[in-house]
Amino acid sequence: MRKSPIRVKSSTAKSFINNPIHKNKVLKAKASIEIANAVSGMRRKSGLTKKELAKELGIKKCEYEQIENGKNVSIYRLIQMAEICGAKLNLQVIFPKYQEVKPFE
Repeated sequence: MRKSPIRVKSSTAKSFINNPIHKNKVLKAKASIEIANAVSGMRRKSGLTKKELAKELGIKKCEYEQIENGKNVSIYRLIQMAEICGAKLNLQVIFPKYQEVKPFE
């Protein structure tokens, strides 16, 4: 799974990102990127094609592609995909201020 850090150079962009009005949109975009990277990486490591995984999930390939793009995905669907790919889903909530990690399994 590759990481896609978002680098912001201009002060205008930084003020946009830090503006409370836009903060939710930025967080949603970051989450979509992380989910997309995890889902596509999991599928590739399993050796399945998009079409094969979609068939196992009981959905159309175009619906699966939306998931792989970070859209229309639920925790249930992620668990289901992980099982099909022979992986384990591990969701963590990290509190950087306290350097604690709280795993959910």
